[in-house]
Amino acid sequence: MKAFKYAVLREHPSSRLIIGSMYYQGQGVVVSYPRAFLWWSLTQDLNIGGVSQNIDMIKKKMSKDQYSKAKEMLLMCMQNTLYNCTKKLELF
Repeated sequence: MKAFKYAVLREHPSSRLIIGSMYYQGQGVVVSYPRAFLWWSLTQDLNIGGVSQNIDMIKKKMSKDQYSKAKEMLLMCMQNTLYNCTKKLELF
């Protein structure tokens, strides 16, 4: 996770996708569908294949509360820099 954190903050395109997958599968972190959704949503504008399918799939798996939390986090991130977003939400 630490390596991907630095890669994300240096704008490495697929690092966001990988972090989302780590949260989805619980690889090195606790499983968190809202965080996986957030990272995959932050990846959509980078034109990486498969992201839209991941988002559609996880939407079906999340509860209403999880989806609401994910949307809140995404809105906060969209209103801040990525660095500030990761700090405020303690994403790493």
